[in-house]
Amino acid sequence: WFDYEVDVDVASSTTLESDLAYISTHLDVSLAERNTASCSYVLFDGGLLAKYIRLSKAAAEGVGVNRYSPARTLREFLYMIGVHPKKVVFFSKNSSAKDLLGMVKGDVYYIERLTEGATGFTKPFNLESSKMRGVSALASRFREELKNVSGVSLHPYVVYARFDSFKRVYRLEFAAEGDEDAYETADKLFKVISAVSVSGYPYQLMRADQLARIGDRDVEKLASILGLSLEPRGREPLEVLTFVRRR
Repeated sequence: WFDYEVDVDVASSTTLESDLAYISTHLDVSLAERNTASCSYVLFDGGLLAKYIRLSKAAAEGVGVNRYSPARTLREFLYMIGVHPKKVVFFSKNSSAKDLLGMVKGDVYYIERLTEGATGFTKPFNLESSKMRGVSALASRFREELKNVSGVSLHPYVVYARFDSFKRVYRLEFAAEGDEDAYETADKLFKVISAVSVSGYPYQLMRADQLARIGDRDVEKLASILGLSLEPRGREPLEVLTFVRRR
């Protein structure tokens, strides 16, 4: 929960999409920071390195959106992971990454077929050894910057897991000291998520997805606030055409 905190604004920018992406990541980090100490796990929706590179780019470009500072958010993000590596986990619903197998259709595609519906998780894989050179370089950069910020040397790891028989395979990323530490983290994480999953998907993320959806009524309210309530919608031209035909 975010204590119902929202940031209300109307903005126009040539970089609006990236600005909004940064703000959403900032809010994720801020929420996680305030709750990490009081909970067993913090599940981020999305990948560890994906969020890291988004914050790094925003900091490098000097993007400043209202009161948010990408450089500060990046430091907070890295420090949180360094202090609570066994608690902070990144969960990807849809992934086409090729880090483990390096094959055309992505790791998830092949793992779903090769495992024949069985539950379990893959051996933790250090992303610094990724089949994709760009990812391996980014993973090494993440480790170095995390050490500079938190004083702890941790590697980014990935595992693929199925939490219920014949259900989907998901990608999980987290930081660990080494292979043994990563396996212990993955094993415990698998047991915890399996116990609270619904059809192989964590209930907490399912609930968050339900609460975060924007319905037609929300869109209509926003359009009204922006003075766009009279703009034609997709169905209105069809309604006009139907009316003409009837005459």
